Amino acid sequence: MSLTNTILTQLTTKTVSFFVGNVKGLDNLKFDGPRIIIANHSSYMDHFVILYLLKKQNPNQVVYFLTKKEAFEKPFSRWWHLSLNSISVDRTKNAMSSMMVLKDKLITEKAVVVIYPEGTRTPTGNMYFGKNGAESLSYATGVEMIPIGMHENFDVLPKFSIFPNFKKISVAVGNSIQIPKTSRKEIPAISRSNIQLLSSLAREKLERKSVESIDVKEEMLQAMIDANQKALRSYPDANHTPLDYHKRVLYLGRTLLARFDSSSSEQNLIFLEIARAYGRLGYLKGIKTLKGRYYMMKTTSALNKASSIAEKSSEWYYIKGHQSLFLGDKKSYLKNLVKANDMVRNNIQYMLALAKAMNLNHEFCSARNILLSILKVDTRTQLDDRRKYEAVVLLMRMDSQFDPSQELVRNEKIIV
Repeated sequence: MSLTNTILTQLTTKTVSFFVGNVKGLDNLKFDGPRIIIANHSSYMDHFVILYLLKKQNPNQVVYFLTKKEAFEKPFSRWWHLSLNSISVDRTKNAMSSMMVLKDKLITEKAVVVIYPEGTRTPTGNMYFGKNGAESLSYATGVEMIPIGMHENFDVLPKFSIFPNFKKISVAVGNSIQIPKTSRKEIPAISRSNIQLLSSLAREKLERKSVESIDVKEEMLQAMIDANQKALRSYPDANHTPLDYHKRVLYLGRTLLARFDSSSSEQNLIFLEIARAYGRLGYLKGIKTLKGRYYMMKTTSALNKASSIAEKSSEWYYIKGHQSLFLGDKKSYLKNLVKANDMVRNNIQYMLALAKAMNLNHEFCSARNILLSILKVDTRTQLDDRRKYEAVVLLMRMDSQFDPSQELVRNEKIIV
């Protein structure tokens, strides 16, 4: 190792150590000889987290990283990556020459080679299927692979970010993977299995598509919607906290607005999802706190930007209504939900919120009628099914004589 490599390795691993929290399976990195590391790729910090863990267990082991050729185009970036033992690969062409270099490093130097199967940092925080170069290299050399899953690196330093968020990440190191010499035809299937394993270790959602096939802008737009929904549901087995999901929405929204050409309808959607995230963050932090008040101001700002781009939609009134609820304005909550339901009929989400608003404003008879109407509406999603059950629960709380089994059988819309 060169002096420059030694200095940069010590500097980067020391810095990144402050961000590494719980590590499972660290003993799996205690080995002799060459290895191929495969890992999920969500952050520029990934290199240094892996390097830190490897050096912790094998201080003298030489480590190489397969890195996109674009990282070598600017003088400083080229110097930086070469100093950290990065090997250039052209992702748009046949990577055979790079693989031959890596093969030589494994066999001649007994080195460790790090490969990210996805080939690029995730734009959403989710994982995607990638290429099988690591498996092919392992098959050709007989060198074992070690899977490493990194959780929440995306939330510390995602793509396009300069300064990291101070947050502890967790890492899970899996057992070694050996590809038998009889399994050449099975390499693509093994590769897909390994990506699924990495997703499990990293505790990040795996999208059933290749990273090369996605429309990045569309993927990020959908990820905003999904993250806000997951935060709202807050299931016990969720990969992230509601706070982290909402903050992902803010990052995705800012990135989309800054780096992509978006239509007015797309911009409107972005600002609505940003407003939803800020509103929930304000509620979670507490509207009486300084941070909570700040988030509520940002909610108003995002809603104003959305309404300046397009006419106020039912979703605009829905979000505005819930902001009013968080701020304790029950009448405004009801007023906005009435408008949302006037614009879109038979939307179970809006109807349930309207019933809750009526209940808060002591309009119990109207609330009951809305809840009964919900039971007659056809459902299109699992969430709507859940909302129907929530409507039943609310009816039972409002009316001690309400018999849910008879009502549900009468409407024949959901099964008890």
